[in-house]
Amino acid sequence: MRKILELNKKRNVISFWGWLRIKTDYLPAVTFIFVSRVNATNMRIYNLALYSAQVRVVLFKGTRFRGTDLIVMKLMIMCLFLYKSRISSYKALILTSLPNFAIKTPRQYLHIDDPKYSQEEYNRINDWIISGQKYGTKKGLILTSQYTSSQYKENCPNVDTIIISQGYTRVQNKIRKSTKDFICVYASPYLHYGDDKLSKHSTWGAQSLIDDILPLSLVLPKDIKFIFIANIGKCAKAKLLTFPNVRTIDYLEIAEYSEFLKQCSVGIYPRTHDHKRRILKIFDYVGAGIPIVTYRLEDTKDVDDYNLGISVTNPKAFIDAIRSLFFDSSLYEKFAKNVREFSEGKDWESLTRELENRILP
Repeated sequence: MRKILELNKKRNVISFWGWLRIKTDYLPAVTFIFVSRVNATNMRIYNLALYSAQVRVVLFKGTRFRGTDLIVMKLMIMCLFLYKSRISSYKALILTSLPNFAIKTPRQYLHIDDPKYSQEEYNRINDWIISGQKYGTKKGLILTSQYTSSQYKENCPNVDTIIISQGYTRVQNKIRKSTKDFICVYASPYLHYGDDKLSKHSTWGAQSLIDDILPLSLVLPKDIKFIFIANIGKCAKAKLLTFPNVRTIDYLEIAEYSEFLKQCSVGIYPRTHDHKRRILKIFDYVGAGIPIVTYRLEDTKDVDDYNLGISVTNPKAFIDAIRSLFFDSSLYEKFAKNVREFSEGKDWESLTRELENRILP
């Protein structure tokens, strides 16, 4: 119980059951989420994952079945033991009863980087906020953009929001390898097309890229190359082989990917679907210090707002933007300088400190 009191002495807890830190480079998909018997919400967005410097802070509650919390904890710790060589650090608390919220006045946060903007989601957030009122629990949302914040405040009038930018992984190598090629890079967990399973996915489908952009790219100078880093579907791979200016690389781990980006010239974002959030990939390019060419979306609004590159509305303009950056060195350097300035404070280490300063004063 002493550890619990130490965690709560500032009257701020991120979760009333405990927390874990798991290195995201190795375990990006591992999130332990156990819904409490009290105030269960079953929210899809009840993710409670806060991103920090090389670690994901994963918050969890107890199971809904009496007497099984300890069993679940033991199973979870067994999983951690199996991955112990890949885990930087972790801490966990096991409680046999709920803390007295009326005394501790804790704060709880949901981190939402992929909002649905649906009425169902708003209703669940409102229910979640109301559920804490009888305990005196202060609840809030951690979001990635002002637009998202405005939407939640409009539909969840009692919610407090904190805006924390997306970020990038800082790498040791500061020197970009020299190459005569002007490399336009794009990476995605999957790149599917045609009859590939995920070709209709809003982020992994490559229809616009392959059908609209790449055919127009064939008129570009031969020194301009496209590199795609992804788990590429069978149909997508066959189609990409027809473009002599395209090279593919298997999907890379985040550290290796961040290093590779520094060898490239331009980061491209050839997606047309707008999720109305902030896209992590844009910040990968920011971390690499390279200008960006993208479709004009709410997702990529930072590119326009901070002059980080060129935003366009059609495939021809996309290719023209790449051509402009290739031929106009002063334009290229202007954007690169803006990217470097914008990158200050956007690495995960800096964002971690900002987040902790704002939620754990």
